[in-house]
Amino acid sequence: MAKYLTTAEAADILGLDQRGVRELCKKGVLSGAKKDQRTGTWLIPYGSVVKKQTTGALPEQRQEEISRGDTITVGDVSKSNVAVGRGARVTVSTGWSDALLEQQFQKIYERIEERPADADVDKKEISSTVESLQSEVSKGENANPNKVERWLKTLAEIAPDILDVVLAAMLSPASAISTVLRKIAEKARLDAAQ
Repeated sequence: MAKYLTTAEAADILGLDQRGVRELCKKGVLSGAKKDQRTGTWLIPYGSVVKKQTTGALPEQRQEEISRGDTITVGDVSKSNVAVGRGARVTVSTGWSDALLEQQFQKIYERIEERPADADVDKKEISSTVESLQSEVSKGENANPNKVERWLKTLAEIAPDILDVVLAAMLSPASAISTVLRKIAEKARLDAAQ
C-alpha cells in the first residue's frame, strides 16, 4: 500500500511551506496527489515527494547527489553551514536563484500590466525602473545599494502600489537577499508608510 504524506510532511521534506506544496499539488507537479473528500486536505504519495526532492525538479531547492559508496542527498541548506555524512560538504550561495528571481519579478510585471492607465506615469516607465532593479538585485552581494535605493525611491514616487509588491518580494523569507539590500528595502517600506 502506498504511503501518503500530509502537506506539512511533504513541505518538511521538500524545504517548502505548506502553501507551496498545495500549489504543487494543484498544478499536478506532485504526481498522484489527491484531495481527501472528507477533510479537503491533500494526500501526497511519498514516492512522488521523494522523486521531486532527489531530481531537483523544484526551482526553490538545490540538491546534490554524491555517489561514492553511499548516496547522500542534500536539500536546501540555505542559511546553514552544516552537512552530515561521509563526503558531505556545504556550498554557500547568496542571492536569489535565477528561477526564483524571475518568478518573483514576473509577478511584479503582471501587476504593472494590470494597473489602470495613468496619465502621469507610463507603464513602460514603471517597467523600466523594475527591470533596472531586477538586474541589480540579481547580483546578490555585488549589487550596488545606492542604485537599489534610488530605484525604490523612484517607484515610491511614480507607483507606490508597485513598490509594495516589490518590497513584499524583496523582504519575503525566500528572497535570500543580502543584509544590505534587506535593510534598504525595510527602510523603503518605512518611508512609504509615512
